[in-house]
Amino acid sequence: MNLASLLLRSARAGEQRPAVYVGEKALLTYGQLRNHAGRIAGGLQNHFHLQRGARVALIMDNCAEYLEILFACWWAGLVAVPISSRLHPRELSYLLDNAGVSLCFTHSTSSATVQQASQQSVSAPRLIDVRSTDYRKLLSGNDAALADVDPGAAAWLFYTSGTTGRAKGACLSHRNLMTM
Repeated sequence: MNLASLLLRSARAGEQRPAVYVGEKALLTYGQLRNHAGRIAGGLQNHFHLQRGARVALIMDNCAEYLEILFACWWAGLVAVPISSRLHPRELSYLLDNAGVSLCFTHSTSSATVQQASQQSVSAPRLIDVRSTDYRKLLSGNDAALADVDPGAAAWLFYTSGTTGRAKGACLSHRNLMTM
């Protein structure tokens, strides 16, 4: 059971149907979103050598790339860690370390803050701005095979505000999210 199989199924059923809009403009079809997710997943595995269960942070504003990366994480059997781009660098640094993030995707509007947080972080994850040539290289790579993951495997690590003043991570599995 892999959440990315939902995208694969939609792409097979209607490859040319619009999947992602920005305002009223169709930006990506289901076929394009599927291809981008598969290629990014391939890059995460082959170029960055991320193994199943590795954690990938998404610290960016809402954009089409967010969906591409989210599905790519699931495609490769990785755990997506969405983090608000509006947090203070100290808070971001804590979350990056607490989650054990290996790689972090960011957006140009938040990259300076994320860069500062990464430098304060013990784990110092690699940063990729989705507007950079590094990101475009991922899109030009080879497709990955859809990972066969256990239904109980972690898919998403959400951080809540916590009652102690420190955010707490809540892991959701592929089964949890598929059921929702």
